Amino acid sequence: MAFVAPQLHFVACVNDVAQARAHLLRSPCFASPKPAPLLLVQGAHSAADGLSWALGRMGPQPNTWVVQLHQDVYLPAPDWPLRFAVALAEALQADPNLAVAGVYGVDARGQHQGHVYDRDRWLGQPFTHAPAVRSLDELLLAVRADCCTGPNPLALNPNLGWHLYGTDLALHAAARGLNTRVLHAPVEHHSTLARDAAVEPETLAAFEASARRLRQCWPQALPVVTPMGLIAADSPAAAPLTAQPHVQAAAPALATAPTTPTAAAPVAAPSPIPPWSQRLQGLDYRWLLPAIGALPPALRQRAMQARGAFNARHDRDWVSLALGHTHIAPQSAAGYGLFNPAEQVADLVRQRFETVAREEVECRLLARRGLSHFQVDAADALARLAQRPRDRGLVLVTAHLDTFVIAIAALAATGEVVHPVMSSISADPRLHPAVREHFAAKYEGLQRHLNGGQLADAETQMRHFYKALARKEIVVVIADAPAPATPGGATADGLWLPWLGAQRLFAQGALRLALRCGAALGAFVCDSTAPGKHRVHLSPLQIQDPNELLQKNEHSALTHWAQTPYFMLQQHILAQPGRWWAAHLLPFFASRPL
Repeated sequence: MAFVAPQLHFVACVNDVAQARAHLLRSPCFASPKPAPLLLVQGAHSAADGLSWALGRMGPQPNTWVVQLHQDVYLPAPDWPLRFAVALAEALQADPNLAVAGVYGVDARGQHQGHVYDRDRWLGQPFTHAPAVRSLDELLLAVRADCCTGPNPLALNPNLGWHLYGTDLALHAAARGLNTRVLHAPVEHHSTLARDAAVEPETLAAFEASARRLRQCWPQALPVVTPMGLIAADSPAAAPLTAQPHVQAAAPALATAPTTPTAAAPVAAPSPIPPWSQRLQGLDYRWLLPAIGALPPALRQRAMQARGAFNARHDRDWVSLALGHTHIAPQSAAGYGLFNPAEQVADLVRQRFETVAREEVECRLLARRGLSHFQVDAADALARLAQRPRDRGLVLVTAHLDTFVIAIAALAATGEVVHPVMSSISADPRLHPAVREHFAAKYEGLQRHLNGGQLADAETQMRHFYKALARKEIVVVIADAPAPATPGGATADGLWLPWLGAQRLFAQGALRLALRCGAALGAFVCDSTAPGKHRVHLSPLQIQDPNELLQKNEHSALTHWAQTPYFMLQQHILAQPGRWWAAHLLPFFASRPL
């Protein structure tokens, strides 16, 4: 039976008529002599008002859909409604249970689906199928009118206000056995908020309130993927790490986590590392790593993956090997489980070890062959860095994500003097000599790329970093660590920030350093895009003098000041969670609901 193209009725809630005229109403399909049916709703209290008013005017007509748009969306072709209707009919033919559709969303794996022009760039690629998704971006969503009646109608939840209603609608559809898909019907989104710009505190508070209500409405569906990140359940309480005396007594300095976390996820009990695995360290780090680095790129990639998979299977992280028992793998599994579906955790742990295996080889290649050996796309990051204020220093935070050492070298390549904060843990005598030699070679190689900057130990040489910032230079801090616990179990001072599904308490060393020196603050990451190829991203720099905020005693403003850099780090981790090789720290953050 042939499908007739559905009838479309458009609705938009408007609070800025000028913006609607500049974008939505300028769309050819609405500006033509015979415009598509469009209802503009002013004075709405939530997005739910727009949908309910549109349905009230049209009634439950068969084969009819309500398309709700943002006022800043532009439909680029006169026949866009027909194109969308045809794509909808084709999707319905393949999936009669389709009830909700959009142009951009997130699937069950957390991968973004769709093809739209967002502010200054295209997101996604053209596609021919209509992928199933778990959540839709609210810039445009369509609902089947005949599914909005009956004893359990589809509807937008007015309690969510103006955020996350695309996620709620998809969850509601799934609960009824109905499906949500993304269609190929590109639109333009012209948000007034610049990409990566700091979000206003009021908007952030409203989003967090919507997230709390979504958690309350759908506890059985958590964790929930959304276009803005993942909303997870509360971290379940667990015994502190000190309840495992063989872990605590073995090497507290190498545990790389607080010894008495105030909120933790369950961690599998460790088991002893086999003696053969420990004896292989000399062969592995002294011979295998250089040998892999000497291979042609294609073979090198396969060898790094194979080494990483082998290490994941036997928990052959250098910390676990030093302790003599499994440590990193079970804690990484616990960390990934806090913001990913359980069925993905084992694969993410494997990816984590593969990323570390690649990072170890690439750092040695940087030391031996230099930055020119890699293809590094850092043009946008360097252009943004060039605009930094020259009357103060700059603190850049990053995470244990991909090969951040390459990004440090690239940022210094323009003549910036860069001082990375390092830890003396790599010189711990409990590490195998071959592992200590590896770190010495890695740091020596990076040192040659710092343009006169210096790697220094955070525990004993903090004065060096204060002097560097006083000279208006750059200090890099690896900042994805929890606030430490004080002796008595109380949590030390830290910085509460939204992080991977909850508010988590961060160590505030980077913030304190920037505050005391009046420095600007930013974040960077380095994505591996292909073997030997990397792209460096730099967040917008927070250039407001933080000391002004301190004088006003505005702790919430300080938190807001730090949110943009950490938000960027979080988004890159959510995009490639298996490449975040500090997931083992996540169970040891103090946490509270969003």
